[in-house]
Amino acid sequence: AASDVYKRQPLDDEKQHNTGGVGIVQRGNKPIIKPATKHKLLNEHLQQGRFALYGMYIGNGEVALVYVVYGYTNGNGDPIARGRTDDLLALILLDMDLQVEGPKFIMGDLNATIENLPHLAEHIKKGKIYDVGAIASKYGFSDNVPTCQNIGKHKPTRNDYILANKEAEKMITKFEVVTNTDIPTHAILRLEIETGHKTETETKIDLPKGLSLIHI
Repeated sequence: AASDVYKRQPLDDEKQHNTGGVGIVQRGNKPIIKPATKHKLLNEHLQQGRFALYGMYIGNGEVALVYVVYGYTNGNGDPIARGRTDDLLALILLDMDLQVEGPKFIMGDLNATIENLPHLAEHIKKGKIYDVGAIASKYGFSDNVPTCQNIGKHKPTRNDYILANKEAEKMITKFEVVTNTDIPTHAILRLEIETGHKTETETKIDLPKGLSLIHI
């Protein structure tokens, strides 16, 4: 079973225990979709729990693809760790281009700042991907607010991100970093979106083998 695989495999090859994982929760009674990745090299990371791809209903007949990522620990201090995270993000960015057109997000704790992730930084520089927290004033909040809380002598950092492609960014109406929570180390990133209304068109998403192609 998949759960047994995750119990046996640490997320970092040199470690002997699990160091984290990813998941997603959606309110309401609509199912969470598990689309297939288009880039075959992503499967290794998918099996280890380093990232996952989900499809979420966000409106009347609309689905957003959401890549949830957990970056390698201490990416800002360890060039090997941040290189691994950047390589993973490079594959995800390629996969986004291979997927059907539509809103796409990358969300998660990257364990590194964007300037230490050159593939991602280049996509942001070219306007292919938007770092929502960096332009939060566009949505009524302050730009570049730290998301990792001050623990001991460490200064707060911004390692948690919501990244959006052009279609997704156009939907965002509000963004904020919520720090007054019971979580001691990480803030909560919250956004609101306003979707269109698809009535006559349909979205097609390729699902993994064993599941049929769905039509929404």
